[in-house]
Amino acid sequence: MQGNAASAKIDFDAAVALEPAIAAVAGQPRSGPFLGAPGRGDIWEEPDASYSVARTQSPPVATREPQERPQAEAALMGAAVALKDKHYDKAIAEAGDALRINPSSAAAFAIRGTAFLNKRLCDRATADFDEAIRINPGLVDAFVMRGECYMQLFRLERALADFDEALRLRPDSAAGLRGRGFVHFMRGKVEESISDLDRALTL
Repeated sequence: MQGNAASAKIDFDAAVALEPAIAAVAGQPRSGPFLGAPGRGDIWEEPDASYSVARTQSPPVATREPQERPQAEAALMGAAVALKDKHYDKAIAEAGDALRINPSSAAAFAIRGTAFLNKRLCDRATADFDEAIRINPGLVDAFVMRGECYMQLFRLERALADFDEALRLRPDSAAGLRGRGFVHFMRGKVEESISDLDRALTL
């Protein structure tokens, strides 16, 4: 594996290792309800205690120059910590620093997009999730969070498509099911909404 493909693979692995610190990057939240419907506050509640363990298990981040790797890792971790602590402006700045070092970091785009979304800057969030998905089409939670953006913008068909894709990639995604359940409810499809939300509760 070489070039961009290798960079994307390493970046995805780094994102996975950060779970559940940045639930939008690498997995549905392991604690707390989905709070993504319009006007309902932050996207995720506090991650569980495994965050402190996950911080120490992040594999190296791919960069254009080997000597830049420590700076890229520090910026990406700083962004993840800031996002966890709900310091969204700091998360945006730290993710931007990571992207200046490694413009192909799907994780950094996803973190920054989540921070934008929590600030209700949906257009900027959508643009970052677009980039995260372009770099790594398998990044499930980029689809989930972009679906949340579209739901906030009441672009329900696009939201539904993103939640469907997230669930195609990961059928047991509780966040995907919750998001799709909300979309069904907003579209007046109560039975489908209840089905998705009930299933999410079992995961």
